[in-house]
Amino acid sequence: IVLVGHSYGGTVISNVHDPKVESLVYISAFAPTQGEAALLELNPIQYPGSQLTLALRLKTVDDTQGIAGKNLDAYVDPARFPEVFAQDVDPALAADMAARQHSLALSANLEPSGAPSWASTPSWYLVSTADRVIPPASQWHMAERMNAHTSSIDASHAGLVSHPGDVAAVVEAAAAG
Repeated sequence: IVLVGHSYGGTVISNVHDPKVESLVYISAFAPTQGEAALLELNPIQYPGSQLTLALRLKTVDDTQGIAGKNLDAYVDPARFPEVFAQDVDPALAADMAARQHSLALSANLEPSGAPSWASTPSWYLVSTADRVIPPASQWHMAERMNAHTSSIDASHAGLVSHPGDVAAVVEAAAAG
């Protein structure tokens, strides 16, 4: 099994500990270490360049685990989505992506991560050098500390869409070991 995580999906795969998983692939993704919250990798002093916090919008959602049955979810403002998330994607497709995006519990990006699976599982990291969500310097830092097989593409945060062949090649390399 090869797990692939993009963006917050990197946090998810970093916390999967299953002997069936043979490799991990991070595509413009958070790769937190133990006790680290994903949003720490957007520290504007250490890693300038993220426009995400300026484009995030919040909405109240029903949540049986939240206070009074409510919680806060975050999403990228559809008006800002193309320029922040997908500047190298066809504008019509980027608008469609913005309209179809799912919100994420705000608290998810603030939770401390567990012991990272990348510490004991071979990992690959594809850095998007034109990313306006997770700054490239942060991506390089995460890839280096996890000792990942690292490569890069000149892509936005939506490199999965704008450079699918490059992304597939990294996944295939991870599958081959």
